[in-house]
Amino acid sequence: MNNKLKAFRNLITKSMNTKQLSKIACAIMLVFSMIACKKEGPVVRDSVKPHSTLQISGGGFSKTFDSDSDYTYGQLNLKPNTKYNFSLAASDTGGLRLLELQMPNDLVFGTITSVTAYTERTSGLSKIFSVTGTASDPYTSFIISGSFTTQNVQQGEDLGYSIYSGARDYGNLVGAISVSCLVSYSPPYDYGWISIL
Repeated sequence: MNNKLKAFRNLITKSMNTKQLSKIACAIMLVFSMIACKKEGPVVRDSVKPHSTLQISGGGFSKTFDSDSDYTYGQLNLKPNTKYNFSLAASDTGGLRLLELQMPNDLVFGTITSVTAYTERTSGLSKIFSVTGTASDPYTSFIISGSFTTQNVQQGEDLGYSIYSGARDYGNLVGAISVSCLVSYSPPYDYGWISIL
C-alpha cells in the first residue's frame, strides 16, 4: 500500500509544477472555507462590530492590517510596476451583511476570488469589490483575495492613494481598515509599512 501512495504522489508531483499544485491547494482551501463560514441559525444583531484583516504581500514585504488598529499615522510604500497579492477576510458571529474592498481604478488587477461570489463596480476613481450576504442564508465570514499591479510612475514622481475595506454586520456596525499608500521609486524610509509614530 505504501508503494502505491508513493507512486501516486510521484505521478502528481512530476506531472504538475509548483504553481499548478499551489492552485489546487488554494482551490481545496477555498472549498473548505466555504463550508466553514456558513452560519447556523438566524442572524443576530449585537453590539460587537465585525473583525477584518487585510494582508498585502509582494515587493519584498508582507503586512497584515487589522480592523482593531488605527493606521492614520503611517504609510504603505509600494514599488512601481510591481505585483502584490492581497487577502481580505472578515468575520462576525452574528452574521456578515457586506464586505467591501475599495482600491484605485487604475491598478491592474489579476484574478479575484471570494467566498461567497463577489461583485465588482467602478465609482469615480475607485474599483470596489463587494461580497453581500442575505439574512435568509447568513455567513459568519467572507474572503476576497487576488492580486494587483501598481502603476508605472516616472522617476521622480510619486502617486498617493488609499486602500479601504469595510465589513458590515446586520446591526449596521462596521469594522474598517484604511491604509494610505505611496507608489514611488524613492519613497521616504524604504518600501513596506512605515509607521510615523
